[in-house]
Amino acid sequence: MKMARPDPNQPENIVKFITPTQMSDHDIKQYLEKIYQVPVADPPNCKFKFPDVTSNKAKREDDDMKKYEKTMKESYEKFQKKNAGRPGVPGWFGL
Repeated sequence: MKMARPDPNQPENIVKFITPTQMSDHDIKQYLEKIYQVPVADPPNCKFKFPDVTSNKAKREDDDMKKYEKTMKESYEKFQKKNAGRPGVPGWFGL
């Protein structure tokens, strides 16, 4: 844990610390009270909420996959119509 420069326009009785993510609010409060004998106000409850990026990505992938399948199906049907009168001839042998 280390002390950081205060933000501009911050009152003199407020100090900013940079702490490791392993330390909980309770750990920080105990650390400051026991070691430095400093009274500590309740730390702010800043809970981080992870953004839900997977659902949008999954939806985009599904939409892209449906579009790709539709294109492939149309392309195959076009190929079959073009080669309808030539059964047994491989597709790479087309004119």
